[in-house]
Amino acid sequence: MKVLREVTEWATDIQPNHVYLVEGDKIAAYQPHGTGTVVHFEHRARLDRARRRFVEEPLDAALWGVSAEKPAHIVTVPGSRGASYEVNLEEGSCTCAGYQFRGRCKHLAQASEVTE
Repeated sequence: MKVLREVTEWATDIQPNHVYLVEGDKIAAYQPHGTGTVVHFEHRARLDRARRRFVEEPLDAALWGVSAEKPAHIVTVPGSRGASYEVNLEEGSCTCAGYQFRGRCKHLAQASEVTE
């Protein structure tokens, strides 16, 4: 799991950016703009990253009410340009941009090879 703070510059006076707790490409919880309240989702949805910017922040497990340990079905795979991505083996999803746009990527195959 990781924490993403939205830093998108909107064309409005109010910048309604939230902080999201994501697992793979799914939102597990979020903290609405301007509040300290964490809202957990019963049914996780994909985080739409199109035309939006995010920065990763350290995971404070106590604040988000989650375990700091990474589940066994989440595998970190190195990318070809130095970045690393998280592959969710149960859902068959990846955090890379290629998967976000096309729904498939080479990291899924890499993760399968690592776990065999």
